[in-house]
Amino acid sequence: MNNMKIIKTNYIGLIPFLMVLFIFTITSCGEGRSHRGGETTNDSTSISQGGDIGDAENPDEIVPTHSYTKINKVTFYIENSASMFGYVNGYTQYIDVLTELAEKPDFARENTDRSFNFINGGEVIKITPIGDNPSQLRPKLNKKGYKCGDYKHSNLNEMFKIALNDANNGNISILISDGIYDVDAGSNSANAIVSQGKATRTKFIEKLSNSNVQTIMVKLKSDFNGSYYHVSKKGSTKINQPRPYYIWIIGESELLNKYFSTEYLSRLKGYESMARFLKTGTTKLPYQVTTYSKKGKYKPDQSNSNILNNVEMARNDGGFGFSIAVDYSSLPFSDVFFESIDNYTVDGHFTITKVERYDQIGKKLYGISFTPTHIITVHSDSKPYGKLVVNLKNKFPSWINNSGIENDKDIINDSRHTVGLQYLTQGIGDAYQEFSNKDNNIASFKIEINY
Repeated sequence: MNNMKIIKTNYIGLIPFLMVLFIFTITSCGEGRSHRGGETTNDSTSISQGGDIGDAENPDEIVPTHSYTKINKVTFYIENSASMFGYVNGYTQYIDVLTELAEKPDFARENTDRSFNFINGGEVIKITPIGDNPSQLRPKLNKKGYKCGDYKHSNLNEMFKIALNDANNGNISILISDGIYDVDAGSNSANAIVSQGKATRTKFIEKLSNSNVQTIMVKLKSDFNGSYYHVSKKGSTKINQPRPYYIWIIGESELLNKYFSTEYLSRLKGYESMARFLKTGTTKLPYQVTTYSKKGKYKPDQSNSNILNNVEMARNDGGFGFSIAVDYSSLPFSDVFFESIDNYTVDGHFTITKVERYDQIGKKLYGISFTPTHIITVHSDSKPYGKLVVNLKNKFPSWINNSGIENDKDIINDSRHTVGLQYLTQGIGDAYQEFSNKDNNIASFKIEINY
């Protein structure tokens, strides 16, 4: 993000000439290319269609038509506006992370095609190719290397559009940025940031309307020694302190689940939090009632073990409870996500008392037709009869709103917050919600409980 602005002049006749000259300029970083309004001067950046989706009004039918076992290509877009220079002033966690991603062991082992690019600019986005080898990236990870293209501006929404367009047909995109919108210094910055968030939503809706990609958002922190360019007012402030930045990884879910596990991403230097955004048709997962933590009496139906007959509450305190074994292995979320009771809702006279990993309960359960990953224990203090529905929700992560602030007037010594981040990320979340089931459930488990 950078609020250094171009001064308007009365020399209107020079504008077309200067624009043409700018577009075809070869910078000190290498030969660049420009991008305006979804078009590009380089054929390697094109708008392609990803996997098909089902009826948009029936998100349960969302199914990709292609299945990829390997990544075809990884395209890196590294924002190099002046606001990013502080991250490359000396060897920082930021440089360590970029180097790790560029040299990811999976990519080296499978000889994955990679493309490294700087990206910046205002109305006209400037893309500066660095090469296709990590050895070509490393010498550029410094202030001198970053000083190319139109580094006085950063149009984050156009950067998203370019990264989204490249995420198709087994290709993934990785965008690295401080996540701060560059808004007109003459406008009301708060209103402008809200508008930018809605524009982010539009970019993602345009992509999701014809493809089924997942987006991983990772928050990291790095040492920063340089100029922070203010959104709330003109000018900049010199700071030397840790600052957050963000990585967005975009591609087909099967590839992101395979190559970018929560365990891998959480080991990156300066890692703080992450979120996954994906279309949520209610996923059909194996589940089954078990006798683990059983309280009271019941008889499983002979034709369906998730129908409980002859139910009686426990005599001592009148409660009733049991556990549900679930196989979450096909979902890309972490154990922390699955084990958080806050990520569930319950329809029926029950509450969830705990969610545990199956391999940690210290007891083997028999009679289950699959290998579970987790055990959900439910309990009722009142009459439990009827239908019980346990929903795993695709909740908006709380860390995102906790990371966003309305203005940056107190940015000195603030290593946690990013101005406007809540609007940017809400825009992404809202776009995915447009193509998800109305209740935003990832999975639902239904149990019938009879007298």
